[in-house]
Amino acid sequence: MAASVGRLRAHRFCSYTRPEHEVAKNGYNPLMYLADDGRYLLFASAAGVDRSPAWYWNVIANPDASIEVGDEHLHVHAVELSGAERDAKYADQAQRYPQYAEYQRMTTRTIPVVALIPKPAKS
Repeated sequence: MAASVGRLRAHRFCSYTRPEHEVAKNGYNPLMYLADDGRYLLFASAAGVDRSPAWYWNVIANPDASIEVGDEHLHVHAVELSGAERDAKYADQAQRYPQYAEYQRMTTRTIPVVALIPKPAKS
């Protein structure tokens, strides 16, 4: 898997590429992320619909991926946040981007937050 991260219209976006066996079916998904102490947080909001987006299920099923941050290529491991940590990070995103608060109000599900954690560089 690969993803690229960059800036677009003052928002940060991450392009998540599906596992190699699925790439031919449609490539990648652009996703907004929040930088968090060396991690990259993804929010599976799906604009407030009552089901998690397909990319979320792909990340959970295949948590090891690669991302690009500027010119840097990183290997990452995805971990879903839960409890108070999830709530605090989602609240931070909703404060920065109020539409995320509206997305949570629009759905009956708790919107997942996934942290992409960079792995140590191999020597």
